[in-house]
Formats: sequence, C-alpha cells, structure tokens
Amino acid sequence: MDKSELILNSDGSVYHLKLKTENLSSKVILVGDPFRVDKITKHFDKIEFKTQNREFKSVTGYYKSKRITVISTGIGSGNIDIVLNELDALVNVNLQTGEVLNSKKSLELIRIGTSGAIQDDVHVDSFLLSKMAIDIDGFMLNYDLSSIDNSSFSKYIEENHQIQDQLYCYNCSNELYDKFNSSDVNSGITITSSGFYSS
Repeated sequence: MDKSELILNSDGSVYHLKLKTENLSSKVILVGDPFRVDKITKHFDKIEFKTQNREFKSVTGYYKSKRITVISTGIGSGNIDIVLNELDALVNVNLQTGEVLNSKKSLELIRIGTSGAIQDDVHVDSFLLSKMAIDIDGFMLNYDLSSIDNSSFSKYIEENHQIQDQLYCYNCSNELYDKFNSSDVNSGITITSSGFYSS
C-alpha cells in the first residue's frame, strides 16, 4: 500500500481511531454517539483498553468472557467509511510494512444506533432491525461493488420512487437477523442519505 493509503500515528496506530491491531477484538459494536460507548461498556466485566480521538471513541473489554470492542463512528457515511477502512487495515494489513496480508480476516460488526421512521405505527424509542440497507447518497460509487448484486431491487426502487441516482442495496446477515428478530422488534429497510434536514 502507498503511504497515502495507510496513514499511521507516530506510535504505529491507525490515524483516526488511534488503535493498534492488538487493541481490537474480532467482535465490534459500532455506535454513532461517543456517549453510547460508555452506556454499553459499563456492562463489561473488565476493560482492557480505551482511547479517543475526536468523535472516535474505542473501548475493548470482556463481557461474559467474550472479548468485544465498542467504537463510536460519529455522524454520517463519511465517518463510517473512515472507521471501516481503518478496521480493515488493522486486521488485513501489516502496519509496519504496509503490505496487505495474504490471509484475510473478517470482523463481526454490529451497528447499534438511531434511525428516523416514516411509518406512523413505528414509535420513538422502538427497536428497529434492518433487513436491507439502501444507499441513496452516492457514496458507494467510490467503490467497486461488482460482487454485490441487488440490481433488480435497485431498479424497482428507481422506477417506482423517482430516485434517479445509482442505488446500492445490501441485504443483512440472515443469521444475525434471525437471532435478533422478535415480536418486540420492527423490521424493515433502512435508507442512508447524506442530508439530515434535507432528506
């Protein structure tokens, strides 16, 4: 990797998250608000590591013998992009040499956050479980997504909802969906847009 693609701090940690590989668990909970990190980690049995840089707060610890990292992403898809790319670098790049590792690792990522709802029967503070996510801000046009094929659903949305830009639709993990789905949870589709008041 070019040095411009892998920016590190003087201590060898990734630039924004200020994490090193050993600080990261393979199970990661992502929240938007840094204050939510403490709301989750106060239930941990043991805290192993803490760091914060700007809106990116990270805590790694143990809950019932499971090692978990909780990270705040701040607001917006741009911040999510930073977090996911730096997490990927932590597990799939040798940070000392900048070489991409031959053996790739995947992290278990769970996003816990807030969302607006357009249905009258979905009340504030309800639990929502996304079956699918749709990107309408065009952010994902920066990536090669040829391996993801939800083109028929994207075409349906474009034709029936007057959205002209290229859409990307992503299905959730069926295993996670089945694990968290219950009668207490509203299930549906989440749409991501870069605007807040304009959306």
